[in-house]
Amino acid sequence: QPVLAELMPIPDGLDGAVYKFRTLLGTDRQGRSILIRAIYSAKIAVQVGVVAALVSVIVGGIVGAAAAFLGGWVDHAVIWVYTTLSSIPYLVLLTLLAFVFQSSDWTLPWDDTVRISTTLIPLYAAFCLTFWIGPARVIRGEALKIKELEYVQAATAIGFGRFYILLKHVIPNTAHLMFINFSL
Repeated sequence: QPVLAELMPIPDGLDGAVYKFRTLLGTDRQGRSILIRAIYSAKIAVQVGVVAALVSVIVGGIVGAAAAFLGGWVDHAVIWVYTTLSSIPYLVLLTLLAFVFQSSDWTLPWDDTVRISTTLIPLYAAFCLTFWIGPARVIRGEALKIKELEYVQAATAIGFGRFYILLKHVIPNTAHLMFINFSL
């Protein structure tokens, strides 16, 4: 202990308080602060959660509403896709994507000097490929109900196009479900 205190003295004052805070949970074998690493991992978890939730809700909302409102072969194709994707085990998909993306870096198309690390891209892809299914199912059910309401039938009778009605009436009236699914 005395030799260690002589080689690495603990700072005094504000620097000492910061040092004590950083080493509150101790250090690992390389001397890195476990508290700082836990805070950084929480930042990464929140970042992955927000990106995956945002992309999943937007894609699931648009695909689910379009499938219900357009019907026919579009509805059958969307149901087939999300049934097929939901049958793939999540961990197998995550492992496969991590293996595919493990040793590649992406560059921006307009600037070759900017490199994007791909450490989180497989995680984003796996979450987004699997999590859009829940919002798509819920919003599809709500859109099936909405397309039978009077104001949608009136808009159809007036002569508005299907995509206009979908974008102006159906999707905005499913926004509450998108917010709920995003928070989940």
